Amino acid sequence: MFLIQVRFWIVVLTALCSPISVSADTVTLYTAELPGLHQSDGSGKYDVFLNKAAAVAGVDLKIIYWPVARAITAFQNCENCCANPCTQAPGIDYCEGANLSKPLSVSRLYVFTGSSKDPISDLATLKGKTVGKLQGMQIGEAVPAAGSNLIEIADIASALQMLDLGRLDAFAAWTPDIFNYLSQNNLPPLSYVAEAPVLTVSEHLGCKGLTGQKLIDAANALRFRLLN
Repeated sequence: MFLIQVRFWIVVLTALCSPISVSADTVTLYTAELPGLHQSDGSGKYDVFLNKAAAVAGVDLKIIYWPVARAITAFQNCENCCANPCTQAPGIDYCEGANLSKPLSVSRLYVFTGSSKDPISDLATLKGKTVGKLQGMQIGEAVPAAGSNLIEIADIASALQMLDLGRLDAFAAWTPDIFNYLSQNNLPPLSYVAEAPVLTVSEHLGCKGLTGQKLIDAANALRFRLLN
């Protein structure tokens, strides 16, 4: 009986003293498919950068690619998650309630016309014109205030087709996303005034919760690799 009790306590003490395996903290990041930046195969510029930041932070990062509006809603309803990219300007706030990283990049909004069309040099000329934008994509106040007929388009391919067919007079889109799409698909450049963006905004990683803050801290430390 004595030997049985000794063996019992040896097993108990061994279990108590053994190191406990703790899995890495997990954080979900919501984003949309953004050509060259966030791509579902993980090859986007931000995908690569944020996975490196997660490794540094010791965080298990799960990136979910959804349409813009759905990704925004998911982020608004979560407690410990992230969204990227987050921008803030009049009429734009993708990441309400989030802690933001230092700026990771810059994005510019332009109003594009077809390759063979004259560029839009004055937003006042958009009055009464049909202007497309991607569904759920926020573009600020200037284009709607110009009196344009603003409609939402499912994707860039559809928008370009509608430009070619004359069903759109212009397409409001963010760079570098649109440039990356044109390059990836060997398409001709669109017409725009390069020196006159409608908006220029900084892009940030936005997170809520302690695990998300770990990812922000790591992104801040590594951001020079993304910017250079």
